[in-house]
Amino acid sequence: MNAKTPAAASISNDDIETCLTYCTQAFAQLEALLYVIKQQAPEHSITARLASLGEHLACEMENQADTALEQLQARADTP
Repeated sequence: MNAKTPAAASISNDDIETCLTYCTQAFAQLEALLYVIKQQAPEHSITARLASLGEHLACEMENQADTALEQLQARADTP
């Protein structure tokens, strides 16, 4: 589905902004949780490695959602 389809056109920018804000917050919380798991796991264990991987992925997803939010806000500010 792209921005030209009727279903996408019915979603307001405010709703998208709210969703992206919640996504950013959720990924930040997931990153923090995985960081704690990594710190509590035995060093070099599979648990520590998987938690580290998840932590970095959550950080990247947080950055992606935040960037999309900034781009949406910039477009809204452009006449």
